[in-house]
Amino acid sequence: MEKTVKKSGSNLNFLFIVGLILAIAIIIFAIQNGNNTEIDFFIWKITPGPPLALLIILCVAIGAVLALLFSIPGRWRRRKKRIQLESELSTLRKNYEELAGINKPKSNTP
Repeated sequence: MEKTVKKSGSNLNFLFIVGLILAIAIIIFAIQNGNNTEIDFFIWKITPGPPLALLIILCVAIGAVLALLFSIPGRWRRRKKRIQLESELSTLRKNYEELAGINKPKSNTP
């Protein structure tokens, strides 16, 4: 009685297209912002610094890694809860099948 859900490839195609568009946008951004920048951070000063595009892309990548790291505990909690609920569902299904077998009407065929 278990239902399975089929996943289609359309979601993968959509993600590929979005990734391709983002990659093209990043390439255009890097070409248009190739100027070197000056970086000041507390007492440190980097002159000439990296190109503006590289600096922004690096900051976005660091932000993405930090977001991933901060999301890990929530993922672990949801995974643990899902495993617990799947175990409980399995137990309930087994109990239901046992009860359904007990309460099944007996056929009166000779």
